[in-house]
Amino acid sequence: MLEGLLRIPIRCFFLLLFSSTLIAAKQPAPDFWLSNLERTRFDSREQTAPYVISFFFIGCVPCLKEIPALHNWMRANAPAGGLLFISPVRQDSKKDIERYATSLQVPTKSFYSDPFGNVLRKFFPNQPQAIFPTLVGVKNNQIHFVRHELDQQTFEELKNLFP
Repeated sequence: MLEGLLRIPIRCFFLLLFSSTLIAAKQPAPDFWLSNLERTRFDSREQTAPYVISFFFIGCVPCLKEIPALHNWMRANAPAGGLLFISPVRQDSKKDIERYATSLQVPTKSFYSDPFGNVLRKFFPNQPQAIFPTLVGVKNNQIHFVRHELDQQTFEELKNLFP
């Protein structure tokens, strides 16, 4: 009896953990615009090609490997696709993000500062706390996937997004 009761909280934890992925997939993507560190504007309403958003913050340890890996995969497999590394954290200044991008050897044109987290809140309005990294694939104004790590399944999702 006690063993069965212990399984319920564990199942609820996993359901909550993966619910953003299950709920968000194939939903309409929200409209937003944002300027990168080079002051080039990205407007989602004008996008015809698929794009990927990676929400990160400078202190995110997994992001240190995932940002360069995602950038290199996109450059090799989907050079026409959009790639946005968006920091929704107020403490990450544009200068800090620029240094971060340089240290990772990823062009600053792919980095965006959203200090009030507006874009993140548009994608996840009911999620009170962000999970980093969060990767979102968008095609034809539809969210095709939401992932929280750059693993084999995410690479498969990317291949489907950019056939």
